[in-house]
Amino acid sequence: MLGTDGVDADALDPVLLDLSNGRAAQKARFGGELFPNVVEAGSGLVFAEFFQVERDATRKGVIVIEIGGLS
Repeated sequence: MLGTDGVDADALDPVLLDLSNGRAAQKARFGGELFPNVVEAGSGLVFAEFFQVERDATRKGVIVIEIGGLS
């Protein structure tokens, strides 16, 4: 899984870095929320795994998009 190694934060849309108001700007621009696949502090799982588990421990699907080879 990909993390944030090699990411040029200056090249990102600033909306992706705006975490205020429950990521409202991301939701407005992209119709959803985008997270890097880093470790979620409370669970110790990377986000791709963290979001596949409901609060009642049942599994659900998420979309993981790997972007590589772009320059």
